Order: sequence, then structure tokens, then C-alpha cells
Amino acid sequence: MNWNLVWVQWEHHKDLLREAEQERLARLALAARQNDSDRSVGLLSRVLGWLGRQLVHWGEWLQRHSGYYAPRSGEPDLEAPHAQLL
Repeated sequence: MNWNLVWVQWEHHKDLLREAEQERLARLALAARQNDSDRSVGLLSRVLGWLGRQLVHWGEWLQRHSGYYAPRSGEPDLEAPHAQLL
């Protein structure tokens, strides 16, 4: 048996293992980046949802404490000083 040939094959095998490990790590990094992106989109959606609810609550609070209620869409604003009845 030629030990030089065995040694060359063993080194080649180690090179292939290193390449496979690098490929695995690269795929893992890409998957983690994608998960971070998905997570940040989910976080942004939750933050915007929370902000929207807070704005609605704030608007309701302002209406309760000011005594003025905005008309619904399409209704004339009879309480406004500039309102005109048609």
C-alpha cells in the first residue's frame, strides 16, 4: 500500500469536509438573516397595530373630555361653527 496515496486521499477528504462545513454555515447564516427579516416585519406589524389602537383610544378620550363628537362619515357636522345646512 502506498502511504503517500493514502495521505493525499485523507487530505482531500478533510478538504471536502471543510467545504461542506463552510457551505452549511453559509446556509445557516442566510436562513438566520431571513428569519430576522421575517421577525422584524412581524415586530413592525405588532408595533403599528399597537400604535393604531393607542391613537383610537386617545381620540375617544379626547372626544369624551371635550364634549365634541365628530360626525360619522357622510354626516354633516351640525356643531361646527362653519356648518351649513343644505
